[in-house]
Amino acid sequence: MKKMMYNGKALLALAAMVLLASCGEAPTNCECKENLDLVVNHEQNAATTYVGQFNKDIYDTCIDQFKKANNIDGEVLIRVVYQSYEEACVE
Repeated sequence: MKKMMYNGKALLALAAMVLLASCGEAPTNCECKENLDLVVNHEQNAATTYVGQFNKDIYDTCIDQFKKANNIDGEVLIRVVYQSYEEACVE
């Protein structure tokens, strides 16, 4: 009985997280640039990057946005995606 209640609570928590995540707005070009910069220029950023600064959800969303905007189904070079967002952020 306790295990069933625990599973129910876990399922409810998971559903709430999915609902909240789906309500968020897409990251801006500058947010994508900043997050991808942590990956592309990781060696230069190592001294100033703090734990938890990189956001995997933003990273995945930015890659997906880039692929959708450019009609790409396969893999992409992160540096190319970064440069695209870097240019878009300046504009």
